[in-house]
Amino acid sequence: MGLEFHLIHLIQRHPGSEKGMQFIKWGTYFSSIPYLLKIFSLLWQNPGIFVLSISDKKCMIFYFVQTKGFILKIISAAYEIMFIPDMSDLLQRIELAGRTCYKSEDKITDQSARDFVKRIMASGHLSVIEHIFLTIKFIIDRGVSHELVRHRLASYSQESTRYANYSKNKFGNEITVIRPCFWSDTSPEFLEWKKAMEDSENNYLKLIQMGARAEQARSVLPNSLKTEVVMTCNLREMRHVLLLRCSNAAHPQIREVMQPLLKDLHERIPVIFDDIYQSIFGN
Repeated sequence: MGLEFHLIHLIQRHPGSEKGMQFIKWGTYFSSIPYLLKIFSLLWQNPGIFVLSISDKKCMIFYFVQTKGFILKIISAAYEIMFIPDMSDLLQRIELAGRTCYKSEDKITDQSARDFVKRIMASGHLSVIEHIFLTIKFIIDRGVSHELVRHRLASYSQESTRYANYSKNKFGNEITVIRPCFWSDTSPEFLEWKKAMEDSENNYLKLIQMGARAEQARSVLPNSLKTEVVMTCNLREMRHVLLLRCSNAAHPQIREVMQPLLKDLHERIPVIFDDIYQSIFGN
């Protein structure tokens, strides 16, 4: 952890104090020499404390600030498929549900499911694919999460800034932010963004140290803050999400996770995402 030293000012010894010097700060008197070691020991736990350094007839007042900006955690957005049905019978389950509508179960064979689901998809009879669910964890920023949870036909569980106290050791005593995908790490825009993230982190930690609860200190957290959202939805809703969020009209940071997810699901699940994949990637 870095340590900056800010020399505030140089003052003369308090006149008339022959038995020791006293200085007031935060409404508390520090008898300089007896308290000096204690103040230094408290420094690491209380960044921003004033420290009195005594030498002959002068007292130098320093302000120590623990700086964390250079270890601010910056990560890229990502996703994790937490649950996906067994591929060996996924199409068969859809076929069984779909043929119930037509009472054509007698036409089911070992090879009939794929062609039946293709015809169902082409006809727009998509209610039958609602019987299959997926669960996906998204690691995105708070701004993108607001877009994601607007898809209402799904269940969500999201990391809470009310209860997650990022000053704790389990979080590395720092906040984690999502790297903007539209700026290079050396661009002026990225460097300005990074500075803003460091300021937000320092302000958040300072509020916690002042006694604020996590749910209060979160007021200064940035839109780029990393959040984890677990989403469970059926295949029909997933198609809808991917159709909207993979298009060029979508925000770049939601496309950043949705387009790789579309490729992944297209490879894993036959037929269901073929048309969307074709419209986005063209092959």
